[in-house]
Amino acid sequence: MMRPVNICLFNTMQSWGGGEKWHYETAILLKNNGFNVMLITSTGSELHKKLQGIVTIQTIAAGNLSFLNPVKLLQVKKMLLAFKTDTVLMNLPSDLKLAGLAAKWAGIKNIIYRRGSALPVKNSVLNRYLFGKVITGVIANSIATKKNDSAKQCTAY
Repeated sequence: MMRPVNICLFNTMQSWGGGEKWHYETAILLKNNGFNVMLITSTGSELHKKLQGIVTIQTIAAGNLSFLNPVKLLQVKKMLLAFKTDTVLMNLPSDLKLAGLAAKWAGIKNIIYRRGSALPVKNSVLNRYLFGKVITGVIANSIATKKNDSAKQCTAY
């Protein structure tokens, strides 16, 4: 018998917005369809409050430069491995850097970035690496976002 698929939603935004609403609705939908869902978020975030008691929750204090901290990367890697994560879904650029790199390091096969903005991604060495070697798929919230060059480098869902 196959085990259920384990999906990690990673979103450290403290406040509530469109990406957090998407993560909330996705977590509920996945849970209701038999997936094991873990949320990694900031302590006390709106998303944390809304999903408390519904899905497995791990917390982390993270910022834009947390991906440079090997202790933070190791902490996220350990969370992902302990949950036996099959897929990681991220929304924020800062979360992509931290969770994407930790997921790659942990050997997670599906590393998906939900892109909610049609603005172009900065053409930096780090972003070229993330979009070329780390992310395995992009979920675009609009056709304009899907047409963005950064999303073309990966499978768009």
